[in-house]
Amino acid sequence: MLHNLGHIVSFTKETFVPMSPDELDSTILNKLLERLATLTPIKDPYNEIVLLLAECSETMARLLVSLAGTFEGYALGEHIQMVSATFEESFVGATIGAKDQSLLLLMRLWVIFHDMGKPECYLATESVKDQSVYNVRFVQHVLVPALQRTTLPVSGDILSALIAMCTDSLLGKVVKYYTRPKTRGTPSSMTLPMALAEVPKIIDAFPIRFRHSLGHIILASYLPDVRSYTTHVSYITSGGIEVPRAPGALDYVFAGPSLQLHIPEAQEALDALIQEVNRLTQ
Repeated sequence: MLHNLGHIVSFTKETFVPMSPDELDSTILNKLLERLATLTPIKDPYNEIVLLLAECSETMARLLVSLAGTFEGYALGEHIQMVSATFEESFVGATIGAKDQSLLLLMRLWVIFHDMGKPECYLATESVKDQSVYNVRFVQHVLVPALQRTTLPVSGDILSALIAMCTDSLLGKVVKYYTRPKTRGTPSSMTLPMALAEVPKIIDAFPIRFRHSLGHIILASYLPDVRSYTTHVSYITSGGIEVPRAPGALDYVFAGPSLQLHIPEAQEALDALIQEVNRLTQ
């Protein structure tokens, strides 16, 4: 068992190597899946997720310590920890997992793998603008084949939903419109009416099995992800050093340490979008 990743060398543009699904250790993946499928909260994502995942292959370990292309300079494994902490604290057992362990497994797989293509995107393009293309490609061509070789079954519905969740966030575009006016008129920002018109497409892209939970899924993926870029989370560096207060740049999005959005118009747009999703899926 690894104690930290301080000795692992991160990828550069010149040294990056695409991951093959065959190199991921099925025994380690089985162990990870067993943990993700239990209702017990993950309280130590560094040891329970990041270090365990790093044992799957050398390429995976190097990917986890590589930069995710963020303003804050987070490595991929650090970002995973922060998203996991908020998800576990705010959603597990409350709206996710209490009655549906398949939904819990889906969400935890998303927490871990939703940004796996980000380091490659950043190294290849010096930007993360097209990260969803790389993220979806990783899930489709690396993760899905690897999970299909494990002895613990992961349903096709979970894998299909995971791919759909790795595309651009509709909710994220709406919130950005109200919290970052400079993005208005760009592809990364969207008015509420525009987003509401897109909701049926989002629903159609999701497996029927999970559509009744889509409102919860959207909230439980977007909010923990954004909160990871605030000073209200902590993480452990690749070298095993605890950082109790992350150098986040998005504190302005939230009204303090809660998940309530700071700008009323943004919160109202979020609520309206989720309400429309629920109306069409319940």
